[in-house]
Amino acid sequence: MELGDNVVKNVCYSPDGSCLAVTASDSIFRLTTSQGVPVTSYATGGDIFNFDFYPGFSSSDPQTQAVLIASRNRPMQLVSTTNMTPLSAYTAYSFTDEVVHPISVGFSPTCLKIVGAFPQSTVRVWDVQRPGPQTDTITFSTKREKNESVQKGILSAIDFASDDEIFVGSYSKSIFGYDLRDWKSSRTKFGCEQTHVGGVICVWLGRPQTKRTSHPFGTEDGD
Repeated sequence: MELGDNVVKNVCYSPDGSCLAVTASDSIFRLTTSQGVPVTSYATGGDIFNFDFYPGFSSSDPQTQAVLIASRNRPMQLVSTTNMTPLSAYTAYSFTDEVVHPISVGFSPTCLKIVGAFPQSTVRVWDVQRPGPQTDTITFSTKREKNESVQKGILSAIDFASDDEIFVGSYSKSIFGYDLRDWKSSRTKFGCEQTHVGGVICVWLGRPQTKRTSHPFGTEDGD
């Protein structure tokens, strides 16, 4: 696959290993075969920060073929990879009512929730079947807070352990685990300041395949 002078930013296999997603500095989301042969693409209109495949993605089931894309100053878009058309949009607003983008995004294992990691130590949560503004906003710390046991800075990486448990990394070299149902009392810090030279840019949890409970189209999964 030729990208010209564009810088590759992210490469990821689909959950079933049937295709490869590539993003570059030209703000285009590309899908290729597992051998790297171009299949289709989607122009987001802004720098792509992160994306996440629908957890139940399968090349044999078109209803599962979707990807969530986060790009600069735009709502997150759930896009069908069968024809590269938007299915839903999930929006986050600043306190001045401007659209803001997450640095990292992810689906919960059962695809009931979407979570986005933002600057200012903030995580926003969406119900997959309720596009639009977030259903919950959690700010882990403020600039003036002196407590070293809280997570600070730009939240740059995120992954689910379960539908209610997340792990979050930051550019400030911290990794914390939270239970979204009671994040203050469940907060757990993992020491990595001495082992990391720079900020955390990826958090990934190995876990067994989880049965999905919904399609991104909002229909029931009757399997």
